[in-house]
Amino acid sequence: MMLRESDGGYRDHLYIGDVNLIYEILNRPNVRGRIGLGVNWLNDAWGPEAGFNLTGGFDLRITRHLMLALEGDFGNLGDADFAHLRAAF
Repeated sequence: MMLRESDGGYRDHLYIGDVNLIYEILNRPNVRGRIGLGVNWLNDAWGPEAGFNLTGGFDLRITRHLMLALEGDFGNLGDADFAHLRAAF
């Protein structure tokens, strides 16, 4: 993800990303679950930072055409705690 801030002659960029190795622990016709480990990174004008995370996700088929997907990462980024959550239909 890239975030950019511009104000007159000032421009700043912030890059945040992660990569994860995922293992599927549950695979049923209407439910899927996964866990994994990953690496987080951040880069901005102050320099780069990196950290590790635990990730997990869950997909639930509600109807034939509707699915609920939940996903989250919990870990660190440099000296800071870092969490990323996502829910989608």
